[in-house]
Amino acid sequence: MRRTTPVPAGALSAAALAVAMALPGTASAQSIIEDAYEFHNPDSFLLTSSTEREIVNYTSSRDVEVCLNENPRRDPPQGWVSNALTIEYDGKTARVEPGNCFQFDAKRVVISPAEPLADGYSMRGRVRTFR
Repeated sequence: MRRTTPVPAGALSAAALAVAMALPGTASAQSIIEDAYEFHNPDSFLLTSSTEREIVNYTSSRDVEVCLNENPRRDPPQGWVSNALTIEYDGKTARVEPGNCFQFDAKRVVISPAEPLADGYSMRGRVRTFR
């Protein structure tokens, strides 16, 4: 004899909702090369046409150095463009040219390209703290 257990009316919809909430959201379109670069270089940043800025917040003011790699121009989709950075820090602004670094004291830092990046282009650099 087969025996069945009644299921409450809302149990199935609650279970379906729980499964949907547990699934990961839509991932951003970042290449494997970009993921690997950020994974192996934790003090680095990578700006692309889809990731237009990097924000760094510290609990207290720090001596910070931001360096921009010399980015030779290449063709998309894995291309780099030689473009300057704009750094906003504690109400001030600075510009860093490719191959140069800028040192300053700040609690909040926003790094972005000086000009918008075309699709398929990226900029790489590093952020270090000294204190």
